[in-house]
Amino acid sequence: MFMSGMKVNFELPELPEIGSYAVNFLFSSLAGTGIENAKIEMYEPENKKIIWEGKTDLQGISELSINEESKNYEALIGFDNWSSVFEDIDYYDEEDEIDIGSHGTQIESEIIKNRKNYE
Repeated sequence: MFMSGMKVNFELPELPEIGSYAVNFLFSSLAGTGIENAKIEMYEPENKKIIWEGKTDLQGISELSINEESKNYEALIGFDNWSSVFEDIDYYDEEDEIDIGSHGTQIESEIIKNRKNYE
């Protein structure tokens, strides 16, 4: 049976200082094998300013990107001239393309040239 409340003295623990924020990437194939020498660019989504660049090692792991503050970022990882279009596809249909975000125009001329070949 509850008779009365009790007073307890307690002290809040001292919390550590906020430190640096670190991010690294693992880039692997569907089979789980690390992909080496892939380029990585982290940039601010609002103004597309690059805040870090790096490459993956033999296991597909990047160096640490260390920042003093937590911030939103987007990252591109891959190789020069990569795109979402595969040149070995017999027929390219724009409706089949999956838009996973902003990407460059490195292959737009190839798409236009290949599209004319199919018409």
